[in-house]
Amino acid sequence: MRLPRKRKIFENLPINYIDLNSILNAGKIRRADKFHSYIQLVYPDEIHFVFLFEGEFYLAVKYTNEFSPISYEEVIKRKKSSERGFCSFYEIDLELAKLLTSALPAKPDFVFDMSKDAFTFDSNTGIMLVNYSIEHGIYYIEKGHLKYGYYKLEESKGEIKTQELFTKDTINTICYYILEPEMRKIVTPHIRKLMTGLMQNLIKGYTDKIGIVKVESYLLDAKVSAEKKYQFLHNVLINRVNIVDNSIADEEEYIRGYADWVKKFIAHFYKLIPAEENNAILSNAIHDYRFALEKIKFISYMKNNE
Repeated sequence: MRLPRKRKIFENLPINYIDLNSILNAGKIRRADKFHSYIQLVYPDEIHFVFLFEGEFYLAVKYTNEFSPISYEEVIKRKKSSERGFCSFYEIDLELAKLLTSALPAKPDFVFDMSKDAFTFDSNTGIMLVNYSIEHGIYYIEKGHLKYGYYKLEESKGEIKTQELFTKDTINTICYYILEPEMRKIVTPHIRKLMTGLMQNLIKGYTDKIGIVKVESYLLDAKVSAEKKYQFLHNVLINRVNIVDNSIADEEEYIRGYADWVKKFIAHFYKLIPAEENNAILSNAIHDYRFALEKIKFISYMKNNE
């Protein structure tokens, strides 16, 4: 399958020829590489799409029979373990990036199979992902009117031109998403490493003080409580006191979720050890990360009594 694109950078190269990390890090080094794009990794059983916003990793999804979000780590792991596959790299513009990264990780509100379903434009505002066999097009609809869209290398704006592009080829299916296109800030591997590093420091501090049994129990209890509001925590795994986090979430929600988990976790220990000792363990755990944690507002969220 193929998504709309603006400019081919390279196409269908054997996957073993590609240094994926170099592409994903290029935007951090060279100004010329700070453009919107996606990498397509085609394997025998699935396809990965890796989106870069201004040259840096933003979001990844995989496609089997449908699209679903995946972590950066899963992309790298599959690439390293695969001997067969092809890689393509395409530049896209900001509006196309917004459409794709809004729709692909989401579940469609309606799916129309054009071999048996009737489709008419309603009064909704949203995004349509249209399957024309191998190719896919994507379109923005405002209150039932086509505003702009993309198909193959083509872009259209205005209802008439977009209608012409929309009906250009035979449509197989239409996935309709009732949502606005936007570039949400997705949590990055760097932020995940920051949060798990902080948690491991806290775990070590409390384990050294009172032992692993209570720490393990309180860690899980606090996570279960925080999960009620921050559902991404369901995907954070605890193996005794080791944390494995490949979760995908909005960055602000993710940071707030960890702040809530930390608050609930350390609250248990104020019943067992003096407040000054508790504060010292927290201070030591934060010390190496304090400037980064302040920058992402983690400290503010920790102090918030919501």
